[in-house]
Amino acid sequence: MMGGDVKLMTGVGAFIGLEKVLFSVFIAAVFGSIVGLALIICRKMTRRDYMPFSPFLSAASIISIFLPQPSSRLDIFFVWEAQVFNRILGA
Repeated sequence: MMGGDVKLMTGVGAFIGLEKVLFSVFIAAVFGSIVGLALIICRKMTRRDYMPFSPFLSAASIISIFLPQPSSRLDIFFVWEAQVFNRILGA
C-alpha cells in the first residue's frame, strides 16, 4: 500500500469505522490476488508488472458497507467455544 491507498482508507475509515476498514483491506487483498492470478494465467500481465490496489480497496469498502459487522459473525464461534470449554471443565 502506498500513500494514496493509506489516505483512501483513512477517509473510508472515518465513514465506516475501524473494524470494517480492516475487513475491507482483507477483502481487497483477496480480490486483488484473484484478479492478479487470473491476469497472469491469461498472460495479460507478468509477475513483474504493477497493479493498482485502490480499485480493489474502493470495491471492498463499498461491499463492506452493506455487510454486517464482522464481529457479529465471529461471536457465534466464541459463544460456542465458551460452551464447549464449560462442559469440558465442568464449570
